[in-house]
Amino acid sequence: MNKRQLIALVTISGMLLSPCAYPLETLAKADTVLEDVSSELDNLEEKDTSLEDEKAEDTDTKDTIGSDTSDNDTSDSATDDSSDKDIEETPSQPSTPSQGEETKEDTDTSNSTSSTSTPAVVPIPQPSVLPSYQAPALYPPISSSTLDEDYSNDIKPVYVKDWSGEDAYSHHLLCQRYGITAEQLDGFLDATGIAYDKSRINGEKLLEWQEKSGLDVRAIVAIAIMESSLGTQGVASNNGANLFGYGAFDNNPDNAKNYDDDKAVCQLTAVTIIKHQNTSFKRQDIKAQKLAEGTLDVSSEGGVYFTDTSGSGKRRAEIMEALNDWIDSHGGTPEAPSELIEASGSATLQSVPAGYALSKKINVSNYISQTYPWGQCTWYSYNRARELGVFYDAYMGNGGSWKDKAGYATTTTPKVGYAVSFSPNQAGADSTYGHVAIVEVVNEDGSILISESNVLGLGIVSYRTFSAQDAKKLTYVIGKTAP
Repeated sequence: MNKRQLIALVTISGMLLSPCAYPLETLAKADTVLEDVSSELDNLEEKDTSLEDEKAEDTDTKDTIGSDTSDNDTSDSATDDSSDKDIEETPSQPSTPSQGEETKEDTDTSNSTSSTSTPAVVPIPQPSVLPSYQAPALYPPISSSTLDEDYSNDIKPVYVKDWSGEDAYSHHLLCQRYGITAEQLDGFLDATGIAYDKSRINGEKLLEWQEKSGLDVRAIVAIAIMESSLGTQGVASNNGANLFGYGAFDNNPDNAKNYDDDKAVCQLTAVTIIKHQNTSFKRQDIKAQKLAEGTLDVSSEGGVYFTDTSGSGKRRAEIMEALNDWIDSHGGTPEAPSELIEASGSATLQSVPAGYALSKKINVSNYISQTYPWGQCTWYSYNRARELGVFYDAYMGNGGSWKDKAGYATTTTPKVGYAVSFSPNQAGADSTYGHVAIVEVVNEDGSILISESNVLGLGIVSYRTFSAQDAKKLTYVIGKTAP
């Protein structure tokens, strides 16, 4: 790499690591900028070569040019000094070895971790832009006061073998892989090649954060890498700021100092992931793009996690995939106990799972509140049943009380449109009020699909499936055929 290329690379790196100082649209095109700079530098190189050839010819005929050459050398020396100074003062992205590259230090680490043939260094995608939480100028409804709301993430884990959907990109971030160990997580972090603070982030802490927040530990790792390169880049490297970009507004990144790592991971899950419906990395990418296009309906879709439109969510999912593969090749994980799986039915999904189809589209824009508070499970079940031609009155009570309502019979045989009334603590229901949902599909084998609200947040519709055996344990409230 020559001097011009080095200076240009340092300049562009400085732009990428200081996103708040540059227009968002400029940063989103950082890769294009680098390509253009590289192309222009190649052209300059060709011109330099041509000029050097001409100088060589002139030297043969004009000996007096030697003094000019000396002056040019002095100028080049000054340029070198300036370049060195810029390099020292400008931070750069952490280098990540490409596939197959190893260093002796990395190889030694790998050998001490496992005797398998897994590459010593895990190639992970690097962020083209270190994205911040969101831009208040683009999305006013999320304010600093909203970030400070006191959320206790009492989320019961839902376990899946690998992913709740087809892959990590569509995976619901509140679904977890059972039995991941701290040693597996430590090994993966070491294999990234990032010089991170092991007292700040390590396997034990990550598992604690998963338990406290309810967020998949694989997602926590991916977010920490993409947002701050495990705390080594951006505002996260400052005292008091967090690893996850939480609170780092585009116009005030230092606001992240108000949230330490422990607080940020819980608030991030409760506010950003659940309340604002950013429950998969794919959804986060889609919403960032819609925001940039001016088509995001924040009232129904919630705010964005990041404003970067270059595929930040996709890169996070790729890190999750890499971590999942690492776990597979370093001991794997045990099967989740059957009682933990049966207690919650399937993973809670925000879209209809593959192999299922609703008999009628859900249109919450037409739902009314009446006596049921907006967004609650009772509000949703009352309105969704009406869409399916089944009617319940406006005073059914709390979700767990629907099965006890006078004038309504119950059964253990499911039917589309029937309400499923869960007792407190049953299948993850609230310990005081219970829960209610609606049967959407009944399969020939007796397994069912239900839809429900307020499992992932107020007004958020989600889905679960229950096996035929588990479906028989539920209580279904038979609704009326007319209002």
